[in-house]
Amino acid sequence: MSPDTSKKRRLAYRVMLGILLLLWVVGAGCYTKNIEEAFNGEFSARENNRVISEYCQSCHLHRDFIPETHLADQVLAYQRKVFRLAEECRICHYLEKQFMLNDFTRKTRRPRDANSGKFRKFERETLKSQKARKTPKNRS
Repeated sequence: MSPDTSKKRRLAYRVMLGILLLLWVVGAGCYTKNIEEAFNGEFSARENNRVISEYCQSCHLHRDFIPETHLADQVLAYQRKVFRLAEECRICHYLEKQFMLNDFTRKTRRPRDANSGKFRKFERETLKSQKARKTPKNRS
């Protein structure tokens, strides 16, 4: 192998590495800690919905989405109590961690799957946490 070929390969490798690094930085630019916290329910219901809605509208597919009517319209498609009474986006929508990319993918608990009982474990946990939040704390 000639010295020129070796130099060309190293240069091509560095260029590819630079492009991958640039893509990673640009891709990571959409993520903020607030988004993860909102999907985990760490803010008030109103703030969770605001952060999640803004995040969804940053995607070209959802830029025209109207958050004010979305929740009220969508719960009608669900038959299960947790989804039917949902007041937060995060009941139907969630993030799935992509460890290899150090990123998240938005996911939806769709009515067909929810109505068939696919998310029973999630429903039980959500009902428990909702009851715990609504139960007044014992102040003795």
